[in-house]
Amino acid sequence: MKAQLMPTENTRRRDRFARNLHIKVWGTDAEGQDFVEETHTTFVARHGAKIVLQRGLVTDQELTVRCEGSGGEGDARVVGFIGEDEDGKHYAIQFLEAEANVWGIDSAPLAETEADVERVLLECLRCKARTLTYLDELEAEVFEANQIIWRNCKSCKAMTLWRRSTGTATTAQPDSPVASPPEAARVQNTRQHPRVDLGVKAAVRTSLLGEEVVATENVSRGGFVFKSSRAYTKGMSVEASVPYMPGGVNIYTPARIVRVMDLPQENVKVIAAAYIPVHKGRPAK
Repeated sequence: MKAQLMPTENTRRRDRFARNLHIKVWGTDAEGQDFVEETHTTFVARHGAKIVLQRGLVTDQELTVRCEGSGGEGDARVVGFIGEDEDGKHYAIQFLEAEANVWGIDSAPLAETEADVERVLLECLRCKARTLTYLDELEAEVFEANQIIWRNCKSCKAMTLWRRSTGTATTAQPDSPVASPPEAARVQNTRQHPRVDLGVKAAVRTSLLGEEVVATENVSRGGFVFKSSRAYTKGMSVEASVPYMPGGVNIYTPARIVRVMDLPQENVKVIAAAYIPVHKGRPAK
């Protein structure tokens, strides 16, 4: 049974600016397969939309979207997965060019949408900085569905995972750090995707070993590290949902085991998994 699309608290806003537009989407899915899919939006804003696809996508990958009604076309990034229903998988996307007007809609009603945002105190899971942040309509839906979101951290100077902070916002200014611990001296970071020391639940499954729920040691946009007593081997293909919410909406992304290290004293292995690369934009002709 498919998981149901999670409702948001902002139903009035979503219905008020709903636009069911016929679109064509070019991209590469989470399994590395190029695709062209004709589908539709369920909500549009000046700089993005909520779209429905039959394909699994990866957060922050890029797509090319064409509106069949206006003829407008633009490149967009996937903000995140929102949920799934009988129509397909729902994703929030944002166009890469701020001035793009793919929908061909007058700016007046969309300007009101942009002003109607959610304010939330977020905490970076890497450096613990807290920021009072204004989420736009699309970011808010992704956050409400997952309770976690990728955002740029000024302190870390990288894209990191953020969650709702338990602190107070009495002294906070919009998009400014509330409190950040002193940074320790850093060595040069040559990793393509900075890691976050984060222990969250993840589900890993293979046809050979079945499925297990694990706790991650760290995560990045490129993959994650976890411990397990199962017989994973280097090069093995797996599917993973990070984070994993028991009984909630989960989407599995193809990944590959890239490192296995034995810990005899704990009778487990430390396993590093890398997501299968996803090419961006319109497939080459």
